[in-house]
Order: sequence, then structure tokens, then C-alpha cells
Amino acid sequence: MSDILNKVIESREESEKRDISFAEIVSSLLSLVRSRQAEILRLRHGLFNERKHTLEEIGKKMNLTRERIRQLEKIATQNIRQHKNFDGIVAPAKHIVTSALAEHGGLASKELLVKSLLIDEEMSELGTALEFLIDNFIDEIKELNLNSFKNGWYIHDDHLELAKQTVAELKDLIELKKKLLHQEELVEHFKKSDFYGTNQERFKNFLEKNNNDLPKVINSYLNLSADLGQTPFNQWGLNESRLINPRRINDKIYLVLNWYGKPLHFREIADKINEAKFDKKVAHPATIHNDLISDSRFVLIGRGVYALKDWGYKTGIVADVVADILKEAGGSLTRDEIIKKVLEQRNVKPNTIGLILNKDDRFERVGGKYKLKMNNE
Repeated sequence: MSDILNKVIESREESEKRDISFAEIVSSLLSLVRSRQAEILRLRHGLFNERKHTLEEIGKKMNLTRERIRQLEKIATQNIRQHKNFDGIVAPAKHIVTSALAEHGGLASKELLVKSLLIDEEMSELGTALEFLIDNFIDEIKELNLNSFKNGWYIHDDHLELAKQTVAELKDLIELKKKLLHQEELVEHFKKSDFYGTNQERFKNFLEKNNNDLPKVINSYLNLSADLGQTPFNQWGLNESRLINPRRINDKIYLVLNWYGKPLHFREIADKINEAKFDKKVAHPATIHNDLISDSRFVLIGRGVYALKDWGYKTGIVADVVADILKEAGGSLTRDEIIKKVLEQRNVKPNTIGLILNKDDRFERVGGKYKLKMNNE
């Protein structure tokens, strides 16, 4: 029964979003004041795909001083708020925005909030309209402006405090694991933490409003953090990490191999980097190949196919791998045993391994098995 109710609620909320146009609300508010005052607000806040103008630019356009434009902007805002139709016009926007923030844990970055409300309007137009409404006419919502957080909005100081503590816990989890964590994995670790166990009641109000979607709340907090960042594969880590902010191509290579979790041809790695869109730079196969060769984190295991050394792959040519296998065995192995172990490390044909066993001076055959010669042990 609860699932049906949740679906009804979600359907109603989506319908409310479709029925509301933030641009129309802004137009209605501007119609409450004189045309010159409306024009000043439109130019000052960059409304309706207009760029934001400075006080000086607007002053020159209207042949007025900067200070007079500032006064008129303030008067226009006051006149709108004092108009008898103000509450009725702004109420739908206030409801939708406060509900969206509550679904995200009481606060969200400006970009995330705009995306969550985006249905029919263009993102740039919705963003400026939303910023204009919230910053000037929705008193229940406060602007978030802290060094530890990116720019955003929040509803209540208690929500902000919970977000601060949650981000600190998430940061501790990432540092404890000493690796990038996919968001799903990070949320699972968080749910098992003592912090979440102690503070479940504080999350309850948000979860009741978003169909118990804890990942939605965590994602909002993560996106606000100035200390944490994510890869194109939704893995989270410290912003100071070279993997979160890869400046060199070999870091992008590492991230791609780490994410896909299997050896890849250098041309395929180039394609994956370009698909991920780390930045505007295009990855070329030749450049990728050069970095793969020169970086000890990568191991060539076949013709143009590379793997991460972290996965246990040994460096060197195939004969070196055979030598290491025999050395670790501490004795002799059959041809088939050696081939099986080498194929775990290299993408080569079994016959190639057989030829190496018979031709390389480091190996000798004794009673149907192979071992390292005495001077190579």
C-alpha cells in the first residue's frame, strides 16, 4: 500500500513541476512594478537569457547614476514584495523549491537544485529565474556561502549542521578506505557507520519526503562539499587527489582501467577516455600508448593490451614471467602448469610459451618438467 501511495505522491510532484513555469512567475512579478523598474531588475539579474549587467552599464543605458540604479533596484524589489498579489504569485515557486530542497536533505548546490526542477524550461533560463526568486522573494530559503561548501541554498541551520557532520563522516570513510569509492559503495559504508546509526532520526524527515531515498540526500551533500570530488564514473575521493582532478593523461588511463576492471587495448582506452569527457582535451591512441609504456603502473600483457600492475600482473617480457613463476614455485612445474600460470599474466598463445621454455637458456627440462637452471635460481 505504501508503494502505491509513494507512486501517487511522486506523480503529483512531477505534475506540479510541469504545471509551473518559473519564467512566467518572474514575468508576473515584474508586471507588478513600473516598466523602468522591471527593466532594471531584468538587466541586473540577467533574466530571460539576458546577461547580467553592472550598475554602471545600466546607468549609462538609462542616463542615470550608479547610485540611482541601486536605489531603483531596491525600490522595485520592495514594491513587488508589498504588492497585494505578491504572495499568490510566488507561493507555487516557494512550495516547489522548498519541497525539492527537503527531498535533498534540506540543502543543495545551485546546479543540482536547478537540474532537479528542470523539465520544460532551458537550464540557463531556469537557473537565473530560480536565483532571482530565491535570493529576493523566498525568505524561507537561505544562501549557502561557506568555505567548506560550494554555493547553494538551504532551509534551516539544523539541516546545514547535519550536512556538515555527514560530509565529515563521508570524508573519513574515504580516507579510511584509501581509495576512490563509487557512490553506491560509499552510501553502504555510511549506512553501517556509527554516525548514521546515532543520527537516523535526523534523516527521517527528509527520507519521508523522498521515498526513503538516502542516496539522494548523500549525493546532495557530496556535491556541495568543497573537499570532495567525483570522477566521470561517479567515484568519490578527496579533491586534492590527482585521480579526482587528473591533469595528466596517465591518470586518466589509470581511472579508466580501474573503473572497467579488466585489461584493455590502448586504442580502446583512448575511446573510453574520450567517452568519459574528463575535459575538452581529445585523447589520441598514440599518446595513450606512449604513456602506457612509460608509466610503471601499467603492464603490457599482450599485443597493445595493458593492465594495472595493482591487479598482480608482473612486469617484463613473457620469459621473465616464466622465470618468476618457477622461482615462486621453488621447484619444477609441468609445461601445462607453467602455461596456465603465464596465461593469467599475459595474453599470448600457448605455443609461444612452449617455445620460450625450450629456447631460453634460463630454463631446463628434467623428467618432463621445467625448472630454473642452477645459476638462475
